[in-house]
Amino acid sequence: MQPKNLCIAFLLLGFTLNVHAQNDMSPLWEEVGRWDIRVDTTLGSGCFAIVIDGDRVFRLGIDNTSSSVYGVVGKTGWDSIEQGREYPLDIEFDTEGAWDVPGTGMDFSGTKGLGFTVTDALFVEEMIERRTMYVRYQGEQIMKLSMQGSARAIAKLGECVEVFESEQDNNQDNRDPFSSSSDDPFAPNY
Repeated sequence: MQPKNLCIAFLLLGFTLNVHAQNDMSPLWEEVGRWDIRVDTTLGSGCFAIVIDGDRVFRLGIDNTSSSVYGVVGKTGWDSIEQGREYPLDIEFDTEGAWDVPGTGMDFSGTKGLGFTVTDALFVEEMIERRTMYVRYQGEQIMKLSMQGSARAIAKLGECVEVFESEQDNNQDNRDPFSSSSDDPFAPNY
């Protein structure tokens, strides 16, 4: 399997490494230079931007089930990461000053990385305005990744989110909230 496919599989929330299954769970919405914009069907059709550079990967996404923004960093060889354990990270874009980010260990069928929640829009702003992302753990740089093309990728990520939010809104508008489904044996009978 090519490194790009392996990293994409790593980021598909622990599901199979099978390429056909991964495409079903996060179909490609658009390629933007070196970034892919994908739809995550496991998170309420949320969208994410992902860049893969050799053995390093960075994903920034929108979880439509909670309207939160999250990030994931990963690199081949991070085998000691324990799922669920917190790892305090410093993430810096160029020399803007580091963000203290509580990363959480993730294990996706043996492939490991660190996930975190983005709580400040300035994080994304710095990401798209700067050239390089540095990730540090315990004062040591553990990853360096070019953010080339991130401005265009994040713009497309926003478009993807708008499309799928409007589709969800339309689906909710078409639902009859007063009916009970005769196909649902658990539906209340009033």
